Amino acid sequence: MNGRRLERQGWDAAETVALALAPLAVEPAAEHGFVTAFLGRWGEPVAGRRPR
Repeated sequence: MNGRRLERQGWDAAETVALALAPLAVEPAAEHGFVTAFLGRWGEPVAGRRPR
């Protein structure tokens, strides 16, 4: 499997998770902002984790 395909699958998973969590995390009027923020932070390194 090439890197682009894996990257796309990761993005699809992030989008699915964001859309599933939005109604549980915020009021309906704030869902778009939640999804935007979630996807904007997707893939950022976790603070305090050391590379292997």
